[in-house]
Amino acid sequence: MMARWIFLAVLALSGRVLADGFDYSIVGNGCMVDTVSIRNDLYENRGHGVGFKPGKFGTIRLTCPITIDRHGSGGSSNRKWHSYTIFYKDTDGAATGTFINVQLRHANFNAPDIGLNWMNTTVALSATGPTSFTVDIPDVDPGPASFWWFEVRLTRKAPSTADVEFLGITLQ
Repeated sequence: MMARWIFLAVLALSGRVLADGFDYSIVGNGCMVDTVSIRNDLYENRGHGVGFKPGKFGTIRLTCPITIDRHGSGGSSNRKWHSYTIFYKDTDGAATGTFINVQLRHANFNAPDIGLNWMNTTVALSATGPTSFTVDIPDVDPGPASFWWFEVRLTRKAPSTADVEFLGITLQ
């Protein structure tokens, strides 16, 4: 009987943590690298992040799938997303030699159109070491009939040698 109460208490607490935490997280190297970035040999995995190989420049495109439980019926999933947090490193800070662009995207199961819900870039941010920033977005209901993903683009312009690395992202 005591074990049952402990299980129920842990279950209740974990539900509280999830409600106050985030719905989704992924490390940078958990995202899929696009064909052009692979063909041009631009990227390297670094622990849990993704960045440019030494001497390479251009744009690395990553697709980070958002996997969530589907709840509810009809047009609502009974959940709302209100922000996401990007974890990254950009050693040139607010300079424009390197930066990251993040887009929250979706597509309905039964339609070929791709939607863009939100877009943000790190180009004007001054931090130069590993850092994060949170982007507030108007409440988004992911709906029970949509695919969701983040599209992340790392850019390094020639002849920049500054380092840019995507470490991960959370959605809350």
